[in-house]
Amino acid sequence: MQAISYALSMPIHTLVSGMDSVEVLKENIETARKWKPLTEEERKQMLRKVARQSEDGNLEHYKTG
Repeated sequence: MQAISYALSMPIHTLVSGMDSVEVLKENIETARKWKPLTEEERKQMLRKVARQSEDGNLEHYKTG
């Protein structure tokens, strides 16, 4: 749910989140209902948390294909 909160805190118009069950759909709806924008510090913490996993582009095949 942190990823959804991060995405919603960005300047976007639409968020399409994956879901493979009614339970996940319900979790996504609850996340959206309770959502509050991340502070700048929370956003920076999130980026630091995933920096190592995302630095080689392996999660963005559409950019390298």
